[in-house]
Order: sequence, then C-alpha cells, then structure tokens
Amino acid sequence: MATVFTSVPSNSPAWDALRQCSPEPPLLAAGALGGPFVIVSITPLRNVMSNAAQDQTSSFTHLYRKGFGNRALSLGARLRVAYTGGMVSAPASCPQWCMIGPAFHLFHSIMPTPAAMLGAATLETFITFGSQSRNAQM
Repeated sequence: MATVFTSVPSNSPAWDALRQCSPEPPLLAAGALGGPFVIVSITPLRNVMSNAAQDQTSSFTHLYRKGFGNRALSLGARLRVAYTGGMVSAPASCPQWCMIGPAFHLFHSIMPTPAAMLGAATLETFITFGSQSRNAQM
C-alpha cells in the first residue's frame, strides 16, 4: 500500500492543493470537539422533527412533549428520551466538521464553485447519512 503513495511526487499540484486546504491544528481541534458537542446538543430537535414527519396531526407542543418524554418521568429519564440517538451521530460529526471546508477548497482548486459545492455536499451526505438514518430509527 505504501508504494501507491510513494509513486506520486510530493511536489505535484494535487499535493500542493491538499497542503493549502489543510486546516490548522486549532481548527481541527474545534471541529473534533465542537462538532460532536453541537450534534449531540441538537439531538432533541432532530428527534422532534423525526416525530413530526411520522405524526403530521399532532400540535407543536405535543410533539415537543413527546420528544422530551412524559412529565411523570424523572428529569434523568426525560433527558435520556430527549437525547436518544445523540451518541450515534457524534462520531460522524468529527469528519463532517473537520473535512467539509477543506474538501470544498480542494474541489474548488480543480473545478468551478457550483461543482465544488456539490462535491462537498455529496461528501457530507456520504459521511453523515448512515448515522442520521440510525438516529431517526431510534
């Protein structure tokens, strides 16, 4: 496997574009830590939207009550209901938050802006589709 990478010269335009698009370590840390934090924190809202897609007759408040659990439950149990599926989506958010910007700039260095946006969006879909689908099933 190492011979594949050694056959590409290190001064090629593709490697130069990749080096220019690579984020700085603080930005990588922000994506690696901030991405999962944000994704987990919005999990209750995603769960409510999943419930709304399946139950189109309920009111706004009823959907939020359902998303955050029954009032008879303890606070801990209500939070478990609200954050169901958050840990499934968190691992995919690290590459999502760390790679999408650099991927766009890499694509933009070799293609026009609309195509680069489409490429970055497609990459994001491939990264997160499985975990988002699993979260919706939970």
